[in-house]
Amino acid sequence: MTVTSDGGGGGGAGGRGASGACGDGGGAGGNSSFASATAVAGNGGGGGSAGCGGAGGGGGASGGDSNTSGGGSAGGAGGVGGTADGYCSTGDTGGTGGNGGRAVKTWSFDTGGAPSSGQNISVTVGSGGSGGAGGAGGVVNCGKGCEWICGNGSSGTGGTGGGVSITWTDPQTPTLTSPTATSVTYYGATLGANVTSNGGGALSARGTCWGTSASPTTNCSTEGGTSTGVFTHARTGMPASTLIYYRGYATNSAGTSYSSDGSFTTSASPAYQMTFTTNTNASGNFSVVGAVSKGAGSFVIDHPLDPKNKLLYHSFLESPDVKNIYDGIATLDKNGEAVIKLPSYFEALNKDFRYQLKPIGVPIPNLHIKEEEKNNQFTIGGGVANGRVSWQVTGIRHDPYILANPIEVEVEKGGDTPVTKGQYVYPEGYQSAWSSWFGQVTESFGASKYFEVFRELFGNEK
Repeated sequence: MTVTSDGGGGGGAGGRGASGACGDGGGAGGNSSFASATAVAGNGGGGGSAGCGGAGGGGGASGGDSNTSGGGSAGGAGGVGGTADGYCSTGDTGGTGGNGGRAVKTWSFDTGGAPSSGQNISVTVGSGGSGGAGGAGGVVNCGKGCEWICGNGSSGTGGTGGGVSITWTDPQTPTLTSPTATSVTYYGATLGANVTSNGGGALSARGTCWGTSASPTTNCSTEGGTSTGVFTHARTGMPASTLIYYRGYATNSAGTSYSSDGSFTTSASPAYQMTFTTNTNASGNFSVVGAVSKGAGSFVIDHPLDPKNKLLYHSFLESPDVKNIYDGIATLDKNGEAVIKLPSYFEALNKDFRYQLKPIGVPIPNLHIKEEEKNNQFTIGGGVANGRVSWQVTGIRHDPYILANPIEVEVEKGGDTPVTKGQYVYPEGYQSAWSSWFGQVTESFGASKYFEVFRELFGNEK
């Protein structure tokens, strides 16, 4: 779009003076009211027409600044020489032309349009205005049929051409303050900060970083927002009972900046004891470091013969010992013997070995363990050539973990056990509805001891 701004009007002509006097010159032309693509100023006023020529009018205003700049206007004409009898007045010098306007190119990171490297930039510079014309010489009447023509004034000086101004404003990185940490647990906290300025450019990310040393740049995660202001988000994965340093960050086209550091100490990891009072299903792998106690156990799979309609359960093998079982089928050699090779870790994991041998197909009365386990193998003897034998060997674990955490077979109720004394893991199996009601009544009257005596004398159902 091209906007034209006219300057003010020219000055008025000077008044006529007395014989031999000079009238005043016209006023200067008005200046352009605002910068624009093309600025036109008012012309200078004419000189006075009194006894001698008045001063030339002032020059026109400069052209306005713009991407395509306007030129300066012409200076005003010089005043006309006077016409007094007997005197010859030369016309005055014309006014100076106005200067050309500057060509201005401005880009900013937030408005775009910046030139790429090596690109030519085209601008048009305003020309200076031309000088005003000299005033005409006066005319003297020298008698009948005689006139003297006086000299004209000089032309005014031309205005100066406009210059070029090119500016590019770089973006700044964002500014952040006030790192915050709330809801601290043994594994995490809610972290945040305040983006007080986007640096003038749009944010592409904001978030927090945490670590175990100051000024962390690891464990960084975006919060999801791209505006200024306060933000928070939950962070996890932190070690328990540890001093944590954290800070906020924000990114724009100029780069990434950080808030100051904050710090806190995560709480100690709690010792959990979970009790489920309803059926619970879990999907995925389940790992436990420690012991698992249960009333019963089994695996469950789709039934191999009717997987669409049935499930198949098998119970776990139970034992008061931490026992491992190994078995297999051996074919005896021509001497009726077989060497059974066990896993390479067998001796490191087990002790107190037990053996079982059963012949397959035919009786083998003399079948026996010829050599007990040594170097992770044992030998069967007393068989028949090519006889087949089912064998089994068991061992009791003696690895470092089980030695440090042995399974106690019989323990008193209370403490870390699932129930306290007087409670039952499976109350339905030991308390009738009547005894349960009676126990609640006597408990409310502080008579639980009498109820225990009563129950020992008469039993649960009496």
